[in-house]
Amino acid sequence: MNDYYKSCGIPKPITKKKHKKQNGYKNKPYRYCYYCKTNNAECHEVFGGSSRQISIDMGFQVNLCKNCHGGWHAQKEQIWIERKKEWQLKYQLEYEAKLIESGVSKKQAREIWKSMIGKNHTDEIV
Repeated sequence: MNDYYKSCGIPKPITKKKHKKQNGYKNKPYRYCYYCKTNNAECHEVFGGSSRQISIDMGFQVNLCKNCHGGWHAQKEQIWIERKKEWQLKYQLEYEAKLIESGVSKKQAREIWKSMIGKNHTDEIV
């Protein structure tokens, strides 16, 4: 903090703003797209919006090249809608399985997932 604010009659308020995590480009040249195997893939968070930080923390991510990443976001083609649902279901089931292994009941695991992500993706299985 600047010395001026220490001696000022009305000190600057100290804010403790949380910095959002980002995937960054640290290893980008060595990442390959899951679908087309092109290098320079971007890490894409499977759960976006308010769950984006959880996706980064928990590793709910998939490497996608620029073209595939654009297709995922556009959601215009049915294949991308299906792929997104597959990844969301995969990560939900893996997370719940780990909770069940640790001694949590299946019902409790589902409730923990829903409180963390906000949605049960097994409801979408036909």
